[in-house]
Amino acid sequence: MLPAASQTAGSIIRPASFCGVVGFKPSFGKISIAGVKSLSVSLDTMGCFGRTVEDVALGVAAMSGDYEMAKVQELHNKPRIAICKTSSWSQAYKETSTALAVARHAAESLCKGSVLDLTLPNACNEIEQVQARIMLSEMSRRLTFERIHYPKKLSALLLKQLDDGAEIAYLQYASDIIVANTTKTSIKDLFDNQVDILIAPSALN
Repeated sequence: MLPAASQTAGSIIRPASFCGVVGFKPSFGKISIAGVKSLSVSLDTMGCFGRTVEDVALGVAAMSGDYEMAKVQELHNKPRIAICKTSSWSQAYKETSTALAVARHAAESLCKGSVLDLTLPNACNEIEQVQARIMLSEMSRRLTFERIHYPKKLSALLLKQLDDGAEIAYLQYASDIIVANTTKTSIKDLFDNQVDILIAPSALN
């Protein structure tokens, strides 16, 4: 029904996975979030859903003004592809394991060679907890007015998240931002030096 959505905690990648469509989360700032009710300024990213990669490319091109993105071209060089099961792999359902195996087979056909198994850098070890605290802290501040003046109009889950976020000390938040930035640098180095495409599960099931 909608060609675009904002992304904070996985609100493009996971829904796309659940619905069997293409979801694309571009780099921060690729699409302006002006006019969007921000939830987490450090995490919010405008992205796009579509039936195909071509549809999504066209959507992002239109929203960003980067019209070159609408031209999906075939690969001319053999890409370096790796699979990362992440630290949460033990929680994955059987269907997710099967889907990743199918993805590996498709990737091997694409690169005409073996696909590596990759472990994320040590800087990523705490990133799930760090991301959760950053999101809770920022969303609590962003929705302070709603939390104080209209608590009965908020769901119990959202209200608890806002209350939990309000309990996070600023020093903790500032420390988490530093960890997040360090992690981003390590991931950039990963793509600069080791892989072109990294395949990982979109959801537990």
